[in-house]
Amino acid sequence: MEETGNEMGEEREMVRIIDGQSIEFSLPNKLGYERIAMEGSASFARIVGFVSERIEDLKTAVAEACINAIEHGNKARPDARVLVTMNYGDGVLSVSVKDEGEGIDEFPEEPDILKKIEHLQTPRGLGIFLIKQLVDQVEFNKMTSKGYVVRMLIKMKG
Repeated sequence: MEETGNEMGEEREMVRIIDGQSIEFSLPNKLGYERIAMEGSASFARIVGFVSERIEDLKTAVAEACINAIEHGNKARPDARVLVTMNYGDGVLSVSVKDEGEGIDEFPEEPDILKKIEHLQTPRGLGIFLIKQLVDQVEFNKMTSKGYVVRMLIKMKG
């Protein structure tokens, strides 16, 4: 699957199968494209034998990481990309979501769910909280001056 790139007509590969254990998605920095990463990660997890419940956890975590990359990492810049890489081995799926931003210095405090329900806090700001709840391990790392990576590990059996 290919997508037309910038105004010059440059084409960029959106999906790249690295090998039987690894796949990569290069997504435009536009909300809505996180769905490609969600469904792609779900398909990949199904192929390697994940159960439905873990696949749903994976889809939500991947979507939240991609949305954060689009909105906060890449600051909605239309020329930026989000790179999602998935590797499977020994019952564990590793997912890396990389943006082209500068990372964040401070993480938001843990949300107060009751205050959010009662509309005393904004409904936004649950992404990092959800990711931490749904995956077995998560790391937020600034990798280079050209990007920030969220790496998530999710085990086949929770």
